[in-house]
Amino acid sequence: MSHQNAERTTAHPGTQQDAATTAPRESDPRRGQQQPTPAQRSKRDSDARRSTPAAQAVLDAALVVAFAVVGRASHSESLDPAGVLTTAWPFLAGLGLGWLAVRAWRHPHRLAPQGLIVWVVTVAAGMGLRVGTGGGFAVAFLVVASLFLALTILGGRAALGAATRRR
Repeated sequence: MSHQNAERTTAHPGTQQDAATTAPRESDPRRGQQQPTPAQRSKRDSDARRSTPAAQAVLDAALVVAFAVVGRASHSESLDPAGVLTTAWPFLAGLGLGWLAVRAWRHPHRLAPQGLIVWVVTVAAGMGLRVGTGGGFAVAFLVVASLFLALTILGGRAALGAATRRR
C-alpha cells in the first residue's frame, strides 16, 4: 500500500476521503480549541445586533446633548444640567421621532435612508418644538444646528457602524 493510500480512510462504502479533511493535523493551530457551533455563532451575532441599536441611540442622544452644551457655551450660558436639558429637549424629542419614523432600530447604522431621515426629523421637529415653546428662531441657528447635527449624527452613525462591523 502506498503512502498516499495509507492516509485515506473510507467514509462510506465505495468512497474515499482524505484523513486530513476528517481530523486536524498536528500543525493545525486550531487543534484543541473548541470551535463555536453554527447555533452558538448565530446567537453571538444576534446578541451583537441587538446591542447595536441601543448603542446607536445612546450615541445619537449624547451628540444632541453635546450640541446643546456647545451652543450654550458659545453664548456664555450656564452649563448646569437643567439649562442643558432646556436647550436639548426639543432636539432629543425630534431625535426620538426620527427613530420612530424610520424604525431606526432595524438598521441603526445605515446612513441612507435611516440616518438622513433621523437627522432631518431631529432638526425639523427640534426647531418646531423650540419655536412652539417660545425658544425663538434665527436662520443662523437653523444653519448651525443643521450642520452640527448632520456632522455628528451621520458621522457618529458611520463610525459606530464601522466599529460594529469590525467586531
